[in-house]
Amino acid sequence: MQNLDALKDAAVDMTIGSVVYAQEFEHVSSSDPIEAMTEEAGWISSINRPLIMGIYAYHPPIVQLITSAKRLMRGIANACGFEEHIFPRHYGLHDLRSFGWVDNADLASQLMVIRPLTAASPDARGNDLTLGDPLQCIGFYEMLLHVQNRLGGHLPSEFFDEGPFCVYEDQGGWTLRNESTERLSLGWGTSFEFSGAELVFAGSSQQVYDARWAVLCSVAQLLTELRITHRVVVAKPCSHVAPVQGSDKAGRRIFEADTLDIQAYIPQYEGSRDPWLELGGGDVAGDTLTSAFGIRLSSEEPLYSGCQGLGWQRFALAVLSQLGTNPVNWPNRLQSEYGLQVPASRISKLYHVI
Repeated sequence: MQNLDALKDAAVDMTIGSVVYAQEFEHVSSSDPIEAMTEEAGWISSINRPLIMGIYAYHPPIVQLITSAKRLMRGIANACGFEEHIFPRHYGLHDLRSFGWVDNADLASQLMVIRPLTAASPDARGNDLTLGDPLQCIGFYEMLLHVQNRLGGHLPSEFFDEGPFCVYEDQGGWTLRNESTERLSLGWGTSFEFSGAELVFAGSSQQVYDARWAVLCSVAQLLTELRITHRVVVAKPCSHVAPVQGSDKAGRRIFEADTLDIQAYIPQYEGSRDPWLELGGGDVAGDTLTSAFGIRLSSEEPLYSGCQGLGWQRFALAVLSQLGTNPVNWPNRLQSEYGLQVPASRISKLYHVI
């Protein structure tokens, strides 16, 4: 079985959507919709209201699965040299504009304004708007900008001599996206509020490509150990800015792709929608985002940045859809984190009594 890292220097088609790596495993056979199955088992509850969709309560069985995923991802982050920080989830309009979300009509429609109920209306340009975070990595750039300002207007280049600056974040709270009703109606694989791990890094071009590749390979290896059918595809960047080199060029190495998404197969989706669900994307943004935030090195050399994410709810969905809801049937690596028993839940007991 070939691992992803062995393909690092392979020249492949870099057209958006091209599959550059895949691993397939047997999965539990079930035609029941995964969302309905987990609700009926008492793992999760939809608490939608009129005009508000995609809101869920997560019960002990799935909370323990997400907690297990967090421990596994922290192990990857530690092995790859990341340090853990906690970022806020509220930012200004200029922050989202730097990521290309404000001036793109489709993306702007997903942004959520946060303000007191009795507050005055924002000014006509929206300059005093506070927005919910749809990305989770914005705090990394705000943090670097704050440090730069304290140091007199630039980051010392020697800071990156020992390697890229790598940050792991998963405790800042929910990220928010006003997804379309059509997407939210598909189930908890896409939700109004979601959480996950965000691994962000900055440094030289080589350092950033290396950091992204190390994390991506580690996540792919974890999914292989968990016997989760998955694949890696060339994708569009989450920052929605011009790519560094252009991902539509054929013949480049996988390692050099600007954005690589890792997707899991959801067998219950087959025949009704795209069965491949993005678990997380790995971006190399060049110096586009650092420049947009005004972050610069004392040497005036370009400062590259990138990120790799993994959504907790989607990870859980991949596990349950492929491996089932009985941890006895799960691979040893996951059993060692979760245990062999589904944790007791008084809500689940009620569901089975009704």
